[in-house]
Amino acid sequence: MKSVSNLRGKALMADSSTSGYAEILRKILSLYSLTLGRVHTFQLVGSTNNRYQYLCAGQLPNGTAVYATILTYPFTANGEAPSPSFKILAMVSDFVDPYASSAFTVSEPIWRARRPAQYISCFLSV
Repeated sequence: MKSVSNLRGKALMADSSTSGYAEILRKILSLYSLTLGRVHTFQLVGSTNNRYQYLCAGQLPNGTAVYATILTYPFTANGEAPSPSFKILAMVSDFVDPYASSAFTVSEPIWRARRPAQYISCFLSV
């Protein structure tokens, strides 16, 4: 694989077909005239850990070949290491504005009962 265009007809690993990562993949692929269902499909395999593991192996546990996925740090750094070495076809930041890939959530009743704002502020500033 030398470019995004080489993904034509290939299945791409994703966590879910409705996740933010899947939407970003669709957006980037559409810029290369690669449309979900017509030119490529998703292999729904779950978390980034799984996708990285299968990418390293070159296949899913059932032997199905894998070609590409979207990775986040630290897997992007791992993929650029001498072994294994992956070709980065595109950087999300070249196509969309930066966004956080993690969310911090708490239920409202727990928030009201415990008021953990100082802990969250400290955690986010580290």
